[in-house]
Amino acid sequence: MTLVGIRAVHPWIDSRMKVIGYPPIENDATFLSSHMLLGHAVNAVVQHFQLNPPHALVIVDESLKRLQESLNGSVTGNTNENTNHQAHSNDYHHPMSNTSGTNASQNFGHTYQSARVSSSSQTPQESSPPPHEKEYTLPTHFTQVILMEDNDVRKRNQMLSQMNLPETPNTFPQYQQIDLPTMTSLLDNPQSLIPHLHDLPLITQIQSQKMSLLSTNATTAQSQMTAYSHPLSILHEEIISLQSSLKDKVDQVNQLQMKQMELCKPMDKNDILWRIKRAKKDSMDASEEIAAEWLAGDGGADEFLEKFLQSRVIHHVRAAKMERLENS
Repeated sequence: MTLVGIRAVHPWIDSRMKVIGYPPIENDATFLSSHMLLGHAVNAVVQHFQLNPPHALVIVDESLKRLQESLNGSVTGNTNENTNHQAHSNDYHHPMSNTSGTNASQNFGHTYQSARVSSSSQTPQESSPPPHEKEYTLPTHFTQVILMEDNDVRKRNQMLSQMNLPETPNTFPQYQQIDLPTMTSLLDNPQSLIPHLHDLPLITQIQSQKMSLLSTNATTAQSQMTAYSHPLSILHEEIISLQSSLKDKVDQVNQLQMKQMELCKPMDKNDILWRIKRAKKDSMDASEEIAAEWLAGDGGADEFLEKFLQSRVIHHVRAAKMERLENS
């Protein structure tokens, strides 16, 4: 917790205006372990500062200073009414030194205002009537819990009119004869008070209406389930069938994707070298067979040279590819 916009001296405040003197908020771990609400912690710190105001209070924030000056102006009239009495009594109390006075107990956050008011009370001034303050009215939307359209309002009123809720009684005769100690004991012990409240005619009537509504709702729900059970069963079976077919289709898609990845991925270098080497050997064997056939007298020289050169070119191309792949 840090005080913003002021500079002051207090045992609970360090040089950075951080509140360090209140044990439950000394650090984050202590605050979490204390299970204290933030509002309670702030309230305790503010009450301490009201009873023990800080010293050497200086407002450094301009907007806060302007707000303080406007507050000083709003209390000038009340100050002037007490001027003559304070001037003759010579009873001057500084707002910081008198911790039991009204200013010290009520004006932390307005200490600068209190000092201005006390100082001005030493100088005689002409009394002036207090300024007339206009009565504050809440904004329109503050007075409305919920905004509803006219149609919604009519529906709500019609529904409430059909509920026939019992009127809340103004008096409870069965409790008027109970003495004060017994009533106090009941109020202090809710577990003992609840059985007495259940015996009230109002509660009995409301419980009866509640059970009637629950029975009506159960009957309506059962009739709806009976009317729509067959269509819902058909829809359920169709959904189960579609889910099963969807699962099969997804499995097929996954298998095809795996096959596609297997086909599209780069081949292993050793596998490629083995395939080229085997193909090179096949082309070499083919050219040797062509030469053996020609030596055996099968075919002419031109036909032999064409087939032999074609086979040997394929052999040398594959050998060149294999060499480049090995050196890459």
